[in-house]
Amino acid sequence: MKLLMENWRKYLAEDAARRGALAQDIRDMQDQDRWDTEPAEAFQFGRRYDKEALPKKYGKMMTQGRAIKKLFRKHADRSFLKSLGLVHWGWKSDIKDLLLQGSSKDELSAMAFLPGQLKKSSFGDVGLIVKGHISLLANDMDKLMTGAGRRYTEADPERTKMSGANKGVQRNFPPEMYEKGRPLLVLDKEDWEPKGRETLGNEALVDNWKPIGIIALDPDEIQLFETIVEQRGLNIPVMSFEEADKKL
Repeated sequence: MKLLMENWRKYLAEDAARRGALAQDIRDMQDQDRWDTEPAEAFQFGRRYDKEALPKKYGKMMTQGRAIKKLFRKHADRSFLKSLGLVHWGWKSDIKDLLLQGSSKDELSAMAFLPGQLKKSSFGDVGLIVKGHISLLANDMDKLMTGAGRRYTEADPERTKMSGANKGVQRNFPPEMYEKGRPLLVLDKEDWEPKGRETLGNEALVDNWKPIGIIALDPDEIQLFETIVEQRGLNIPVMSFEEADKKL
């Protein structure tokens, strides 16, 4: 018990150090006028928005995203991130289009989960299980508000052609919000406090991803995706949620 408590205190101290170092880097960037906390306001749920203004606003989101992803890359515990499972949930037509026309170079939003703790999603009835590089991970997707992937392609089509569409964030926050209170970003295991219980409301941005499986909540859709997988020449399983839950 004593050793367990000592290890726990050590983990907490390491986590506090990570978050403190991240916050200090943000303060340094603020001093150099390279950290913008004003929201890009690219979209507001339930409100009308100016479609002509979207490319510019999504451009700002990409800029803000590059800033926080650079610091996340510096401070995150990569071994912990690699231990997480990743599922991109969507509706049948969304996942079908992604498999047939999507590019692994386009950054993808996914739900992250600990091994053995897979959850369903309210954002779709088909899950694309992926493996890739986590460029950003937040406990609450509503903090990142990354927006629709296709909007990034429209905002910078040339960059998309060359290196893929990289997602951003609607806003960055003052340094103290990354350092104190409920963890905003997940830098290590001690920060893991995903939003939601029945369905996880966290968000991981995943780059250079590849599909490794499909979850179909509707049993009637399993055959459809088995056909698509065969057409694409993908050697990946198509499973019911119950089957995936046992394997993941």
